[in-house]
Amino acid sequence: MSAGAAPWIDWATAEVEAGALSVALAGDRPKGWRRHFVAVLDVLDVGSGGWGRVRAKKDRIEVLDIHEGSEERLRQMLEGAVGQANADTHALRGGEAGVDESEDDPEAQHELADRRMTDTFRSFARRRQTGEPASSGA
Repeated sequence: MSAGAAPWIDWATAEVEAGALSVALAGDRPKGWRRHFVAVLDVLDVGSGGWGRVRAKKDRIEVLDIHEGSEERLRQMLEGAVGQANADTHALRGGEAGVDESEDDPEAQHELADRRMTDTFRSFARRRQTGEPASSGA
């Protein structure tokens, strides 16, 4: 696959039906991207934010059981998860287009998880510096 635009959420395609969001995922997804996206969602523990299960399909993201009033938090969580999955797959490729050679390497997966958690903790400092409110966890 040639290097193209990193995956991004095309919010203009968002549609909620029966409490479930479906939104297009645009851009080119490199090998292993979906797995990284799902891993980020697991770290974020997305089940407690006013919505249910999040699924990454071939060209869409689906979120079940959305509760009114959670839209902005859900958008921030999805944008963050997409951005982190993009960063993870870009870093594993050494910034170059190519195959994710560490996909089956447990040590590389642990290093990737460490990097994600480090980035998450460091984002708390950025929030504090910018005055962005920290999430309450509730």
